[in-house]
Amino acid sequence: MNIVLKDNIEVSIRELHQWGTYNGLLEGLPTDASNKRTIETVIKRAQEMSFLNDYYLIEPEQTPIKINRPYRFGTPMSLPSTVCIAELWHHQPARNEDMHASSLLVIWFQETYCFPIEDDILEKFKTIDWGKHAYDFEY
Repeated sequence: MNIVLKDNIEVSIRELHQWGTYNGLLEGLPTDASNKRTIETVIKRAQEMSFLNDYYLIEPEQTPIKINRPYRFGTPMSLPSTVCIAELWHHQPARNEDMHASSLLVIWFQETYCFPIEDDILEKFKTIDWGKHAYDFEY
């Protein structure tokens, strides 16, 4: 699948990894604080999966979880149910013309497994500044 980003740069998905956001949550509700830790864990896991250290996070929206009682562990909030990590490639370098191509690790959350990538996420892809965020490499 190809995606068109800011400045009409067309990238392709080289790898895609996905899993349930709350896989491993045994009990209780997710909170704004635990979601922050979840996002940090996802970023770390993404970096371990790729040779790329840099990443671009499409900041997920948290939705309040309504319960009819106080929750002593924090404010109940949920992230979209699926973690998505894609390694994107472009056939030209982003900055260094001596290199051959460029790549970027993009992390986002959406309600369903890909494909398709949800429309609101695709709109957010269009705001990525490839020249600023991508990593140049040679084959």
